[in-house]
Amino acid sequence: MRGVIVSFLLICSFSLSVTANAAIVYVDWSGIVSDSHWSVAGTIDIGDTITGSFSYDDATPPSPESFFYTSYYETYHDSSFSVNGLSGTTSGNRITVSNDTASGDQFASLATLGTEAYSGDLIGGQPVHAIDVRFGDSAGTALMDTSLPSELDSSDFDLPPWGSRIEIPIYDFLEDEWVWTSAVKFDVTDFTTTTVPIPAAVWLFGSALAGLGWLRRKQTAQVHLNELS
Repeated sequence: MRGVIVSFLLICSFSLSVTANAAIVYVDWSGIVSDSHWSVAGTIDIGDTITGSFSYDDATPPSPESFFYTSYYETYHDSSFSVNGLSGTTSGNRITVSNDTASGDQFASLATLGTEAYSGDLIGGQPVHAIDVRFGDSAGTALMDTSLPSELDSSDFDLPPWGSRIEIPIYDFLEDEWVWTSAVKFDVTDFTTTTVPIPAAVWLFGSALAGLGWLRRKQTAQVHLNELS
């Protein structure tokens, strides 16, 4: 029994040390439409205001695809937009952090798991394939490294133009296939962030219970083995 208690305390200590600094970062952004596809003409036009939000867990480890000055993070949080009464949300948010590249620093949220992950209004008669939101800093001073930042300050970025867009599938009759195209391109003009710490106690309790259950099962299995022998 004493061994179980000691193991339980060790699991608690480990869980607390790993999750104490974890937080969900919520980003609310606004921008101006800079270009629109013919399929949305009259519905979404140049100069229209577009807003949206996305979030990520700052404790997410980088993807194996990361390289040199660019890191990818599969955060699986939602990303949403709203423009001229049209709105939608897609899951599978992928954060890209690029530090000290030839064009400076870039922070991007690319939400795409295909149209099946989208819920909301049709854009140009099609479901949204991706919501790509980018913040850039040509001076290369906004990001210190390629890890996920716990907060972002819009004053650190010279925001537009960095290629933010909403993509939809369009049928290419010349190639006889479906292709992804930018239905709406926009420049982010401002954003705000809110950081909400993940309660360490929640992770601690769950991890500790799971660990304790494993220990109990191991003990029970050992008892059965002793009985058989």
